[in-house]
Amino acid sequence: MSSVEFQTLALVVLVAAGVTISWIMYLDRDERQEAARSALAGVGHELRLTIQRFMAELGPISRGQPASAGDLMPIRHPQMDSIFAHPIRANRNALSVFGATYLSLESRKLDLKSALSNGTVAKPEVEACIETLIDAIVTLYLWEEHGGARPVEAESTRSWHVRDWMKRHNFRADAFPDRHLRDEVVERLRQLGMTLTPAPLTHTAHEYYSMRYDRKADPRGPFGRRYSVRKASEVPDSGGFEGDGPDGNSDTSGPETGFDRDRAPGNPASNPPGGLPTA
Repeated sequence: MSSVEFQTLALVVLVAAGVTISWIMYLDRDERQEAARSALAGVGHELRLTIQRFMAELGPISRGQPASAGDLMPIRHPQMDSIFAHPIRANRNALSVFGATYLSLESRKLDLKSALSNGTVAKPEVEACIETLIDAIVTLYLWEEHGGARPVEAESTRSWHVRDWMKRHNFRADAFPDRHLRDEVVERLRQLGMTLTPAPLTHTAHEYYSMRYDRKADPRGPFGRRYSVRKASEVPDSGGFEGDGPDGNSDTSGPETGFDRDRAPGNPASNPPGGLPTA
């Protein structure tokens, strides 16, 4: 084998080894990205299952049905723990909200467990659990539909889109007595600063049409502030030569009616030859 053939063969082997290593690294990177996406999606599924389980446990208690402390299962979140344990590129601010949500759910469940153990479940404790669940549903919605953005930074959304999302996840509106869960989630998003359309009504039809509208008090009305500024800035123009009128003024109309004597129907000067009288 000549030296040229040897060098050519060595170059081919090096190129093949480089391509193989690059392909293996690409596959490994693709698998890591897919694992990260699955882990982030699993965080949302984990929170959704935790919320649904807590709602199923709290529903009978809110309706006054008998329950025991053993019916409440402890809250665990291994998916979120694995996200924090590995350096995965993710929205850490949203994940910190997840951590606060889990702490709130766990503390409310512990309070409810203690009340059930003592046999004194009061309505304020149940209401506090419902409010915590509403906050958890808001956190889950922002994570799944807006990438974990803050409510003030999330894009404008129709309110029926939020309700349809809750229907897909089986968050029933009548999950708790005397509470409409879907409407309360929408209102909580509005309170947190998210723009939801259409905006809620501020007046009934009777109240709106009974309102007295003052055209001069409206700054954008025809007789409001802009009209006054425009009239004050205008310079009066006579529109003719001095001495046109009988008293040296160019205005020959009447004092109040604006009637033009030169254009009166009975004045021959106002009628063109062979034409009809014009007003």
